Amino acid sequence: MVGREVTSLYRREAIAPGEELLRVKDLKRAPLVNGVSFSAARRRSGGDGGLDGRRADGMCRIIFGVDPMDSGEVYVAGRQLKIRNRAMRCAPGSL
Repeated sequence: MVGREVTSLYRREAIAPGEELLRVKDLKRAPLVNGVSFSAARRRSGGDGGLDGRRADGMCRIIFGVDPMDSGEVYVAGRQLKIRNRAMRCAPGSL
């Protein structure tokens, strides 16, 4: 479009991922989420999606404790989250 390679204007440098901030293992909540596992590290970007965003929304609601999970594990900065009831979602120090 500009008559030259974009690589002549921008250098692409490899950036090593930082520490793991979020890890999800075998997250299940019937019928929306079935065995999802992933991790997210500092200095990395990513995305998730589903038909009309429905799966992504349901997965985020489970991870952040809005909806209960059937099974699975969620870790934030290496610590496992154990949200057992609605009050624990907003409790100080729950993350």
